[in-house]
Amino acid sequence: MNNQLRYFMTLLLMMAVSVGWSETKTEGFEKKSTGTDFQSTFTVPSTSSDCGIGWEIYYGAVSKQECISGKQSAAMRIYTAAKYGYLKTTTPIDNLTNVSFKAKASRANSATIKINISYSNDGSTWTLIKSDMELSSSANIFSFDIPVGGRYFQIAISPNSKRPSSKSAQLTIDDVVFTYNSVTLAPSKAYTTLTSAYSLDFTNITGLAAFIVKAEDVKSNSVKLTQVQKVPANTGLVLQKTGTEASYSIPVFDGTDADNVIGNLMYGSATEEVSVAAESGYILKDGKFHLSEAGTLAKGKAYLRIVNTEAKELNITFGESTGINNVNENDNESGKIFNLAGQQMKSAVKGVYIKNGKKYIK
Repeated sequence: MNNQLRYFMTLLLMMAVSVGWSETKTEGFEKKSTGTDFQSTFTVPSTSSDCGIGWEIYYGAVSKQECISGKQSAAMRIYTAAKYGYLKTTTPIDNLTNVSFKAKASRANSATIKINISYSNDGSTWTLIKSDMELSSSANIFSFDIPVGGRYFQIAISPNSKRPSSKSAQLTIDDVVFTYNSVTLAPSKAYTTLTSAYSLDFTNITGLAAFIVKAEDVKSNSVKLTQVQKVPANTGLVLQKTGTEASYSIPVFDGTDADNVIGNLMYGSATEEVSVAAESGYILKDGKFHLSEAGTLAKGKAYLRIVNTEAKELNITFGESTGINNVNENDNESGKIFNLAGQQMKSAVKGVYIKNGKKYIK
């Protein structure tokens, strides 16, 4: 096998990253205890919801009465007084693209309930998507696309509803499905590379970390990686897998407040193959950077684009990372082992780990 073919096959073996663009969260209102006061504000914190999304329900509650699915549903009531309830999210969902839900409305006491659907970028200023949509007494599924930038969702009883002649009438909501963009990465090795067409947020990801390489961190026989959290689109990355999950869902965001990656030497293309000349850079393989031979880099991958022919390979070291500083001195002295996210492990796993305040590679 000649060197060029061997090099090309090496690049193919590094492509163990799969990509998917949609994720969903479903809220069924089953975890929160039932409310009894329908004439105040009822809150569901994210820690008590089915899918980690907080709610605020005005003139309503989570109720077992007239529920649609399961044992409980969200309910809002309309009374003879001019009070109009709403149900809105209080937890932002980055890159929210669609919300669907089941809904029905009681026609008790001659009431007719109409709803307004809105979205918000910041949770305080709301923009209408649909107004005065009249509901029937049987449950139906409704679906709404969310414009770019939308992170919050609201269902509100319209003031144009016909209020009941006495007592109240009820609006019931259930099985709210949030669809949002994300990238699903499934690296098969401890180290791989990535160039994504989307801005990715690794902030709350455990078990998979992203790094860039700065020029000042390339030495004669080593290269130091700098961890990044909110990564702009089209940034070449080194990914390090320290967890045991088969895949990791990385949220996509709009690029606002992204980390500064100016001067990053990792280069690739998310949309097309990249020609790599002999000795024009370094290819990541088996936890080291190896001097490149002539070949083609697959789209979605990255290589270290720098000329340093004095070294045939470069070892990997690490800069300070968010989370490492959270390991306290007492734990350092006790010989406990932590991953790069600062989480204690029972034993060292393949990759980088922290012991006695120092970094090790297994």
